[in-house]
Amino acid sequence: MKNIQKLLKHISILKGDVEKEEKSEEITRILFVAPLLNSDGYYRMILPYLELNTFYGFRTRVTSITKWDFTKTHAITEDTIGEEEIRWATHIFFPMLTGNYTYLFDAIRILNPEVQLVMDVTRQLHAIPKTHPDSNLYKKQDSEQLLINILKMDVITTPIEELYQFYMNWLGHDIGNLTSIEFFWFPSCISTIHFSEVLSEKKTDSEIVRIGMIGSVISKPEYEYI
Repeated sequence: MKNIQKLLKHISILKGDVEKEEKSEEITRILFVAPLLNSDGYYRMILPYLELNTFYGFRTRVTSITKWDFTKTHAITEDTIGEEEIRWATHIFFPMLTGNYTYLFDAIRILNPEVQLVMDVTRQLHAIPKTHPDSNLYKKQDSEQLLINILKMDVITTPIEELYQFYMNWLGHDIGNLTSIEFFWFPSCISTIHFSEVLSEKKTDSEIVRIGMIGSVISKPEYEYI
């Protein structure tokens, strides 16, 4: 947690720092864009940002960390990414986005034609059963815009193998030649950083078993069922 607090305090990039860094072809420079301060943002973007920066051949930066708002879960602010960061990166890693960011993706391509755009899709919005709580949360325009955003990417990652298979098959077979996107099943990062400050708890003599479940408000009906 101290790492996250430190990150929040020193998240802004000083002007000129990006341009001073060595731009070797052997170094993969990943810019993580606006991870949410929730489980998805932590395991999918913040931990990889902290972990990869410790390995030779990788440099990572993060634009900002956004407090989680269930009404704006799949959105980023318009002024999130700076021009220096765009020119610096070899890969720009976006969270799942349901807003219209076509203008942003196009601008990035102009500023840095060689950059690879990556989106991490953590939910399936294109075939939601009507019995699922998400069916009332997401509108048709959300799924349509998500597809438009996906088609602007070079790479799509997902933490769930079934989700990876769904989008790879759906986009590959139904949309066909419209896209040459690469798909990767990328399990969530479990890092020593995550456990470095976890204190060992004494075993309790109590017969009560306490179970913690991590998730979002929209999963509340499923938790109640469990």
